[in-house]
Amino acid sequence: ESLPNRRTTRVFRSPARSPRKVGSGSSEMTRKTNVVIIGNKRVSVTQGSKLVQDAVTIVEARSARLVQQFVELPYRMHASDPAWVPELRRDGYRRLSRRHNPFLAHADMTLFLATVNGQVSGRIAAIEDHAHNAFHGELLGWFGFFEARDAATASALLGEAERWLARRSCTAIRGPANPSLNENAGLLVDGFDGAPYVLMPH
Repeated sequence: ESLPNRRTTRVFRSPARSPRKVGSGSSEMTRKTNVVIIGNKRVSVTQGSKLVQDAVTIVEARSARLVQQFVELPYRMHASDPAWVPELRRDGYRRLSRRHNPFLAHADMTLFLATVNGQVSGRIAAIEDHAHNAFHGELLGWFGFFEARDAATASALLGEAERWLARRSCTAIRGPANPSLNENAGLLVDGFDGAPYVLMPH
């Protein structure tokens, strides 16, 4: 039986430039193919996408207002989906808090929001788990809490997470993990009309 909920791994070689805004005139957004590995398959997150008329802007969610937008985004995006079972908002906030989440005692995490015309269109967290890398002898980064309304937003968010991790000398990025494999992880690629299992992302 196939499992539609998978983790992905992306490998990158060197840090890229860090544009904060990308629009339809950018070949990076409209022509470059970003590839993720899902199971044994290579899947493009931009292939077949249309030209984007409006720029995607990436902002770091530092303030309480932006963190609130980060947590609330899935509730807005999936509000009309009868198959979506939301987590408790309290748990969503606590997973992002160093005070409440012991994982963050040995990991660094930065939250990013994507906006188009001032409206939030996606989110991602870039994560470096120092305990994992020390134990496994790796230079691995993670991404998590991934939501995107379209391929252009997804590409911009994944690129921002890659750049953040590359600046910290990570050589590969794996995810989604929210924020680690000890909590919900993976990416639903099929079966959106079915009831989820426990800890299955939507």
